[in-house]
Amino acid sequence: MVSDRDTVWRQCVRLGHHVLPLVDQEPWRLNKRHERLQAWNIDRGKGERLSAAFGTLTLHAVVSDEVAMGSPRTIAMLNGIPLTAALWPLRPPTSRTSNSASMLL
Repeated sequence: MVSDRDTVWRQCVRLGHHVLPLVDQEPWRLNKRHERLQAWNIDRGKGERLSAAFGTLTLHAVVSDEVAMGSPRTIAMLNGIPLTAALWPLRPPTSRTSNSASMLL
């Protein structure tokens, strides 16, 4: 039987892969991300997968925080998390502290 932890992790992975298309609705973000990947000598495909992994980890971190505050680890709880929590690392660096990982996205 699959545990709640595994189910939620798989859902985080699935959602993590769907975050970039939402961000890429602003075309300059995709271009900027590809420029950064090229400057860092990272293949586009690998860079896109890495960005999806960051989205997955961000979602899972938000879930872990919610669980630590007493929420149950369920898909319903994950679905109740505001999308802005998952997109936080993707905000422009001028509106928060910048770091290498968020610059990739």
